[in-house]
Amino acid sequence: MKTSSLAIIALLLALTLTSVSAQVSPPITQRGLLQALREKGSAELLLQQVKDRGVAFQMTNVIERKIRLEGLYLSKKELDDLIKAIRDNWIVAKRIPETNESGYLVPASDPNRDDKCATRVPAEAFRAYLGDSTIWTKSGKSTLPVPNSPYPVIVAGNAGNMPLLSIEKSTEGYLYLAAQIIAADGRFMAKIDRNEFKRNPHTTWYQKRPDRSTLAIYDDHDREVLYVRYMNSHAIKIRGIFTYPNQQRTLMITDTEILGPGGATIQGMCAETGIAFIRF
Repeated sequence: MKTSSLAIIALLLALTLTSVSAQVSPPITQRGLLQALREKGSAELLLQQVKDRGVAFQMTNVIERKIRLEGLYLSKKELDDLIKAIRDNWIVAKRIPETNESGYLVPASDPNRDDKCATRVPAEAFRAYLGDSTIWTKSGKSTLPVPNSPYPVIVAGNAGNMPLLSIEKSTEGYLYLAAQIIAADGRFMAKIDRNEFKRNPHTTWYQKRPDRSTLAIYDDHDREVLYVRYMNSHAIKIRGIFTYPNQQRTLMITDTEILGPGGATIQGMCAETGIAFIRF
């Protein structure tokens, strides 16, 4: 017997993190959503509930697999639409306003890169793709530069005291990104802190956001100085121009290589961060 729409609504309301006594319907939990799928709730109702109330969890590769498994009775389009809505309506990201200078990066569902490094990286590892190189980690926190800190990927200065790009694992099991873009004169231009980004509004630099998983920032010469694609909950792709302030030293990441000061070039690197990182 097919479960009624009223039963599905009651189920979603009951299985949430927030008390049902609240005046505003609380966000849907992972447990509540999966149970509603087991009860074969209608795609239209589930989609509307997600959009109206948001979800209390961020999508990861593991959660997406669970949703697709429980939702086998839905069409591919219905499942794809539901998963996209979940990504777009995570309550934490929804609370951060999208403006011309700020926003939040949420993971897409792009596949990991299939290259010669892929077979060497553990399935559960977190990956940063820079050029044709891969830097990865499977641990939660680093001991460098200080205990319980993000893993450095790009570091400026011989002393390694200025991480410009770092990754870490959130308590929920997805990738956090931290990055700094600094002008040659030392001015802050853009910053990403645990996937939330802010750009200096007092410049002629500008940004493009084709979707909530992508951020591209351009300088006043129309050069792309930072490109981030949050491919999935465990992988991120980076291009950009990273500058060590007042030292006239620049590191450039393209789609195919990493170009350092003095013509140094890195291609095809496959390394675990914490053991190796890029310093210039």
